[in-house]
Amino acid sequence: MIMKRFVSSLLTLAAYGMMLTGCQKVGLKRGTSQIPDNPAPPISSPQITSDGIGGYNYDNAFDKSFAWDYGHKGIQDYIVCYRPKSKILWVIGHNPLLNPTDFYPIYQSFNGIGTYDLLNSEDLVVPFDYEHSGKQDYFLCYRPGGHYSAVVRNNNHFPNTNQGFTTVISNAAGIGGFDLNSQLDRLIPFDYTHSGKLDHVIAIRGWKGNGYNQVWILKNNDNGSFSPVYKALNGIDGIQFTESLNYTALPFDYEHTGRQDYMVIYGTDNYYLNGISSYGCNLWVFRNNNNGTFTNVNHAAWAHTGAGSIDYNTTVQCSLFDFDHSGKLDHLLIYIPGPINRRVDIIKNVNGTFVNVFHSDTGIGGWDLLSGSDRIFAYDYESSGKQDYLVITRASQKNVTILKHNPDGSFVQVL
Repeated sequence: MIMKRFVSSLLTLAAYGMMLTGCQKVGLKRGTSQIPDNPAPPISSPQITSDGIGGYNYDNAFDKSFAWDYGHKGIQDYIVCYRPKSKILWVIGHNPLLNPTDFYPIYQSFNGIGTYDLLNSEDLVVPFDYEHSGKQDYFLCYRPGGHYSAVVRNNNHFPNTNQGFTTVISNAAGIGGFDLNSQLDRLIPFDYTHSGKLDHVIAIRGWKGNGYNQVWILKNNDNGSFSPVYKALNGIDGIQFTESLNYTALPFDYEHTGRQDYMVIYGTDNYYLNGISSYGCNLWVFRNNNNGTFTNVNHAAWAHTGAGSIDYNTTVQCSLFDFDHSGKLDHLLIYIPGPINRRVDIIKNVNGTFVNVFHSDTGIGGWDLLSGSDRIFAYDYESSGKQDYLVITRASQKNVTILKHNPDGSFVQVL
């Protein structure tokens, strides 16, 4: 164990000293809901780590991370950390039974992933179910505004392949006809066919003007290509996403079925519904009608400060979360990081209305949420098949913590 940590430390020092290149493998009612300001349960005061996680120092403003299925088991119990513009991507693991707080690099690359170079500051990576297996064990890499996209396979557990990663699709003209011509473009895996598999892709481009306000859904054709199965070129169901630069989407288990087959679109904006304008941080839930259309079944608004007074520096963030340890990502964790309008809400659908199960204006689990770079995502810390822990990161400041949700409603630090 001492030798393993020593080798890992050498690799880390070499990476950041620009001495090492390449990669190393080292181990249904339509409604509108206003979220109430319910008091938060008691929170702990954890000692948040100040040196990143698993050797990844998290000291760069471009650092990003997410939970991932490295072991092809259908559970998101590894953490991917990557740094656009610097070609760095690590996979971080731990043993939840023997030493759960000891995180270490399973895979380290300093030259991109597969043939995707991660050399642009706009590069993004998301987990994807490319094989329709119900496992998000591939990477979907893309470059908003730069047209590039790629699907990358993890060769771990694949016979007759080299350990590491292989690009199985590469496209310099977007994906499935969606050209990735704008830096506002986002790609998000989605369960379009109610199969329980995130094997389709939402492609969204908000804002106004020609070529904007678009939502596509793309199908993997299993022949190295994608094609659109749905296109909305002027908003969805009377709602136009034209007044913000930060629209994105999530696949959501709105009906608590275990299927993420509803589409959430959210952002901070001046939105229009049937010609009526309203300012605020807004979130919509859309149902797939299985006939080529979507219907808005719920709308939530929070940090609503009134017409003309919204702080456009506010950036709302939203994550999926298994709040009640059910194995279903059927809660939404909505948060606004930074010193202005700071807040956290966790909401769930109850008979067509969003109900608030957690609210705080002071952070969560002792994390103050005072930095605009704070990001939160759900994680399967126990390798149980439940993403019922939260990872919180602060890019450029080396701060990372992992929170457990207790039965009494509190959040406590485990890392």
